[in-house]
Amino acid sequence: MSLAVALAPGRPVAPMGSPRVRFERLSPRLPGLAALVLLPWLALLVACGETWWVVLDALEFSTLSATHILLKRRTPAARWTACAAALLLGADALADVGTAAPGIALASALIMALCVELPLAAVCLTLARGAAPTPRPSVQASTSHQSPLRLPGLLQTQAYATAWEAGILRRGSATQAQADEGVAFPLTRQQCLDRSQPPAIHAVLDESCLLRPIGGSDVMIAQLHHLESVATSWTGIPTPFQRSASTAIAFRSRP
Repeated sequence: MSLAVALAPGRPVAPMGSPRVRFERLSPRLPGLAALVLLPWLALLVACGETWWVVLDALEFSTLSATHILLKRRTPAARWTACAAALLLGADALADVGTAAPGIALASALIMALCVELPLAAVCLTLARGAAPTPRPSVQASTSHQSPLRLPGLLQTQAYATAWEAGILRRGSATQAQADEGVAFPLTRQQCLDRSQPPAIHAVLDESCLLRPIGGSDVMIAQLHHLESVATSWTGIPTPFQRSASTAIAFRSRP
């Protein structure tokens, strides 16, 4: 598949498999995991009658859960819940250290603050920054795709991308890590569609892209519904089967 991209200036794309890419893949899951861990701790605080700590930790649970849900929906409102979670985690760390008795209790509070609460607060602030609206560029970005075999990554569902990479993995043409990256990378790039002025996508597709059942009929039906749901974000030009090979090549080569 050939690909030509003209995007507005921004930060350079990190190589797949780099620490930054791994962090960007993992960090959106941390608020949800932290919220799950808080549940048994909240139950213990309720059993001990620690009312004020229950209120504080319940607020943390609510903001972390909301951040997780909003990030999955790619909603810009996630920046507000992430900021609120970071503020509550910082306040919790300060309160733990400030109220702990000298000795083991104070040491435990410091370890908890430095190893759990403050790092998680920093992750939430990073997520809040990433969820902030992208400044409106002076010229709308655009991306063009010519795809004879599959749909462009910017338009793929996770199930479609997973099925495609699974086929490559079965053929032995990629490792499991490379297949995972092949699924995660286009899904990460799709975040550009949530900008206030998303890039204009122009795709020239072979007709087989729309008919080939990648992953089976259920996956393909969901993929076609997804194309319909994002119809305002892209323009597709299918190359029908009736065109001869030379005509199709000429058709794809047009600017």
